[in-house]
Amino acid sequence: MKTMTSRKSVSIIAIILLIGQLAFAQGMPGNKQRQKQRGQITENLFPLKLVMRYQKAIDLTPEQRDYIIETEQNTKKEFTELQWTLQKEMETFEEIISKSTVDKNKALEQSEKVLKLENSIKRKQLSFLITIKNKLTPEQQELLQKLK
Repeated sequence: MKTMTSRKSVSIIAIILLIGQLAFAQGMPGNKQRQKQRGQITENLFPLKLVMRYQKAIDLTPEQRDYIIETEQNTKKEFTELQWTLQKEMETFEEIISKSTVDKNKALEQSEKVLKLENSIKRKQLSFLITIKNKLTPEQQELLQKLK
């Protein structure tokens, strides 16, 4: 009973902190500018599904197609490994903060591991999108921009 109550308390505290963090982030100066910049970045890249969908329309060569498929397969393998590691580190983090008294240094150290893994995943995603774009000709890129 006591364990269940403490878990509920931890969950409630986590939700309150998350809500506070979101409210703070929305009010931060420059946050809307960062969102606009992110939109501009993704606007200039091409998701795999878009390239697959219009491969015929953009006259994707067999060499380009094979290269993108091979890169995707390698990237998926890396993503899977990172996601497994991230889940493991998240479990450790949850164990640390679920205790009645949280070791602040341990919690911050563990949260840093989680954030680094999340950043690695985002970096791999961006790298993959850049690889796709770099494999396309300027003409193919222009056509995909119109087809978006």
